[in-house]
Amino acid sequence: EGDAARRYFAAFGTMLRGDLPFHGRSRRPPRDGVNAALSFGYTLVMTELVGLAAAEGLDPHVGLLHEVHYGRPSLALDVLEEFRQPVVDRLVLSLVNRKVLQPVYFTGEPESGVLLNDEGRSRFLRYYHKLMDEPFSCRDWTDDGPATFRLLLRRQMHRMRQALESAQNYLPYRHYGRSA
Repeated sequence: EGDAARRYFAAFGTMLRGDLPFHGRSRRPPRDGVNAALSFGYTLVMTELVGLAAAEGLDPHVGLLHEVHYGRPSLALDVLEEFRQPVVDRLVLSLVNRKVLQPVYFTGEPESGVLLNDEGRSRFLRYYHKLMDEPFSCRDWTDDGPATFRLLLRRQMHRMRQALESAQNYLPYRHYGRSA
């Protein structure tokens, strides 16, 4: 898994065209603005998934793929894996390449960690919520009306509960691209 992540983020770095440096994935602390934006985005989705797990009557801290560690929402992290690329990675790539996020929206130093400042978080959140609520066509969406990523998060956590209760296979979300 570690080797695949290194290769993925090496390729991810080649797609960045903005003013923010990126030398591979770093976290705890993020060493640059791109990593700060990725970590912030993953945290936002994970937080939504924690609430959805609780709403389904599931313990968000007991996961299947991620080990159980005190304070780690392992189940939320399990479901987050399905949405890293289509939600967060894609959003960060877009915001950096369109220069919505620029160096002025970050604070800190690489050695101690880089974070989004207040204006940077505000900008990121504006685009994040727009993406999460924007309707789009989805191949495996059978509900009435168009899909949104926020509805897909809810559906996936519901699928997780159903799979756990019935001992049947969990059907992960597969991102095939979007059309408006």
